[in-house]
Amino acid sequence: MGLYSWLMAQCYDMAMANTEQLCLNGWRRDLLACATGDVLEIGAGTGVNLQHFPAHCRLIISEPDAQMRKKLQDRLQTTELPAQLVDWPAEQLKLPNHSIDTVVTTLVLCSVADQQQALKEIYRVLRPGGQLLFIEHVRSGNRKTERWQRFCEPVWRCACGNCHLTRDTAERITETGLEIEKLLEAELLGAPAIVRRTLRGRAIKAPASTGVNDPQPIDPNNFPSCPHCGAADVAKVIYGKPPLTRQILAALESGQIISGGCMIHGGAPEWHCLRCRQDFGHRSLPMDTTVEQT
Repeated sequence: MGLYSWLMAQCYDMAMANTEQLCLNGWRRDLLACATGDVLEIGAGTGVNLQHFPAHCRLIISEPDAQMRKKLQDRLQTTELPAQLVDWPAEQLKLPNHSIDTVVTTLVLCSVADQQQALKEIYRVLRPGGQLLFIEHVRSGNRKTERWQRFCEPVWRCACGNCHLTRDTAERITETGLEIEKLLEAELLGAPAIVRRTLRGRAIKAPASTGVNDPQPIDPNNFPSCPHCGAADVAKVIYGKPPLTRQILAALESGQIISGGCMIHGGAPEWHCLRCRQDFGHRSLPMDTTVEQT
């Protein structure tokens, strides 16, 4: 295994040189121009992406293969871009929840041991509103080519570092909970037909709620009467973006709850009388709670 790993590290850049020149280098440049904030690159290989990261990024570069990591270390010494080099596998990222703004994978999710777990880890470490930037080759849309992919895959995986030919990576990304905002499909020029179909783009983790949601179920039978006019025709005021459950949707439609926007100035009314149109009750916003607004 050590000899195989050494050979992969020595030959990788040479094997990919033509494809890099034909298309990959330009794809990397355009994609990584969108990187921002705290950036984690997973499976950085020999470091071909380093030249494309914006100077303002704070980089963590992960590469679990020791031989690839040596090549990566050499390349890091030739760049002025500061970066932390780590050996984490994609399935076990040693980072706190919600700690990264941008995750980058380029030709990596095809070869991770457990793609689903790797994507769960990516989702976990991304901050709300964070992004996954990716370039991945995937299962062909051509039935004949797909049959060849399935036929070749066992040998291909052994020869090419566990690279899978038939993964539906875009579908797995969305299943994790990320939303693909931009997706481009193109052929990997200079590559064999069985690895030619590629997808590249940007997937977003949903931003945090813009308010404080009510965890309690809404029970119209327990609504108070209006202290101003005594009417029982009262609506509950909710703030931010509540989970759109059937109960919430039905109550919104019937007028039993109404939207109050975002809470400001430390609190806001909790109830609204539909008869005299007066608000009453007061909901406090804890001083240590941060309300994000978009």
